[in-house]
Amino acid sequence: MNIIEVDDYIYDTEDSYEEDKLREYTIEGNWEKVKDLYKTDPKFSTVNINKSRGTALHVAVNDNNEEVVRNLVDSIISHGYKRALESKNEKGDTPLHLAASKGFKEICECIIGENGERKDLIVIVNKAGETPLFLAALSWQKQTFVYLSELNDNYYYTINLIRLNGDSILHCAIRREFFDLALIIIDKYPAFIVIPDKHGFSPLKLLATRPSAFKSGCNMIWWKRILYHCIHVGTLNVEDAVDESSSPDSCPENYDTCYLFFQKCTEKLKGMLKQTTCTAEYGSNDMGEKPKHKLLPENYATCLWFMKFAWIYILGLSGVGIEEITKMKQKHRWSGQLLNRFMEMPYESYSATGTEPTRQVSGTDFVSAYNPNQGDKNSEEPKNSKTQESETTILTKAITDLVKIVNELSTKKENNSEEPKITEREKEILESETAILTAARNGIVEIVNELITKIPSSIYDVNLENKNVLLVAVENRRTNVVEALRKWFKECKTKVIFDNLIQGVDNEENTVLHLAATKCDQDWHISGDALQMLWDIKWFQYTKELVPKHFTFRTNKENKTAGELFKKSHAELVKEGGKWLKDTSNSCSVVAALLAGVSFATSSTVPGGNKSDTGEPTLEGKPAFDAFSMSSVIGLCFSVTALIMFLSILTSRKEAKDFRIDLPRKLLFGLSSLFLSIVALFVTFCSGHFFLIDHKFKHIVFLIYAVTSFPVTLYAVAQLPLYIDLLKGILTKLPKTSDKGEHL
Repeated sequence: MNIIEVDDYIYDTEDSYEEDKLREYTIEGNWEKVKDLYKTDPKFSTVNINKSRGTALHVAVNDNNEEVVRNLVDSIISHGYKRALESKNEKGDTPLHLAASKGFKEICECIIGENGERKDLIVIVNKAGETPLFLAALSWQKQTFVYLSELNDNYYYTINLIRLNGDSILHCAIRREFFDLALIIIDKYPAFIVIPDKHGFSPLKLLATRPSAFKSGCNMIWWKRILYHCIHVGTLNVEDAVDESSSPDSCPENYDTCYLFFQKCTEKLKGMLKQTTCTAEYGSNDMGEKPKHKLLPENYATCLWFMKFAWIYILGLSGVGIEEITKMKQKHRWSGQLLNRFMEMPYESYSATGTEPTRQVSGTDFVSAYNPNQGDKNSEEPKNSKTQESETTILTKAITDLVKIVNELSTKKENNSEEPKITEREKEILESETAILTAARNGIVEIVNELITKIPSSIYDVNLENKNVLLVAVENRRTNVVEALRKWFKECKTKVIFDNLIQGVDNEENTVLHLAATKCDQDWHISGDALQMLWDIKWFQYTKELVPKHFTFRTNKENKTAGELFKKSHAELVKEGGKWLKDTSNSCSVVAALLAGVSFATSSTVPGGNKSDTGEPTLEGKPAFDAFSMSSVIGLCFSVTALIMFLSILTSRKEAKDFRIDLPRKLLFGLSSLFLSIVALFVTFCSGHFFLIDHKFKHIVFLIYAVTSFPVTLYAVAQLPLYIDLLKGILTKLPKTSDKGEHL
């Protein structure tokens, strides 16, 4: 057999015509011809269409063509050529791998057999060491995962659910934040709770790297916080979730919206009609909502429900916002359940007492483990090679594989160069940290509190840099963790432990105040360099109140105090903040000067003129004239005030200490005066113009003025976020860190 490769296709010169026809029929979707070829000769069942697609059976599985798959599998079985079901594509995936990863449960049943005759296919791994069951879990195909796990239920703990890089399906589920899947996995395979990956990360520690999975790790604006508290989500009942997954859908996918709508209406209606506490569950616990009685009389239930419904759906933009927040709260509830499940075995979960199993490396597994870059054809060669294969063929394949390995290694090198750079020392530090230190680094208060409660000694854990939980939290600006620790020890009347944490220093003799003074890559939850600097100062002052007074003068190994370190690390931010303030003040001062000039000219003008005999204004006493007089003076006053504020910012020295109170307050007063002067100017214009409008237009005059004021309203709305940030920056005592991956 001589193999020739042309582009992405593989040809055998001996049977090239018939195999080429098979490739043509498969790519064109002419499945009747493909079926005929499969029935005539079993050799076609192992012919690769191209490098990436695999065999015709792979293509049929990818297309979710159940009828074709059933016919091809029947042909393979009738020829007694079962090894064709083990054929792999370029990634080492068998047809069962593809079906499991895409959630094609019926196709999985067809390949395995109605009675599980070929369930040994479940344990075949691809090049990454992933079984079909692993891929079903990885892509969270519930029905397929439950079906395959039932065939695999004899394994209490199985290495087939751990890929070659050491990740178990539980690690993958937590990393992808499939927490309902994680709960099901723990229910079926509880041993995975204590199994670490190759980096030493236990499932609990990996959960501590997911701040978005907990409420303390998410920053929500005010209306989302209200919606968050209004929405009710239930806990996950694992048995119900498995039953729901194992039962097929009874209606087409495009009926889901109608089904969910009527389901919600039915639940709400039942909740209103019941006079007693309803304990029934609708479907799985995570989908149904249980009506709860409040302190108000029962006959108020309808009104309360209506108000809540109106608030949620009006404020949530008819489901656009509510769907996002419901998913968020559901994720938080499930992650809390997962944490509680870990805390049922606190020591084992925290210490990761389990050991990663060693995969049995023999035959195909040996090749996959020690040469993962090798093609799938080579891994199947002991099964599918012909005894009369020539030496030329072997040499050709060896050269091909060598070129492939070199290309893949060069690709990996390029991909690695694009990843965020992290030093080996940083990797060692992250791997050395326990779950409580990792949770403190990511600002997850729930995990920190739970671990302190269940494992009190964990509070004394330190990493390779000798940083305890408080030092790690301060270094990464996790203000919520610091405040939670302070309150927790105060309520427990064990403030001495908190004082001991404060006394801690790292290997460089940096105190908690030094770490608070260091510029961090993590930004605050506020915009603008000047406001970032403001909150840096507030964070430093807050930490300064926690530590003993002599910490202000204490030096580290570089002989620097915390104040000197703050000044040095924030020099660039002071420069950028000053530039931002200068640009903002320049722009606003020009507008303020124009408004001051217009307001001065307007205030010296009298609509309608003066009386010749007395010199009094002709229109004196009319409401529009009084409004004109007052607004013109107010506009002049506020425009001049705004101009003075912005000029004082421009002439300021812009030192670090000025960003604490002086500069932000001047900017706030300047913007407030500027907004008020603009409003006053338009009131002056409208009241003065009121005398020029003919009586027949009096009924639409206010509409005209509203349209005229619309540009001002747009400007005010555009500047409102900056104004709110200024207020928040000045009034906030304890700053908040921005979320990882925050929305742009």
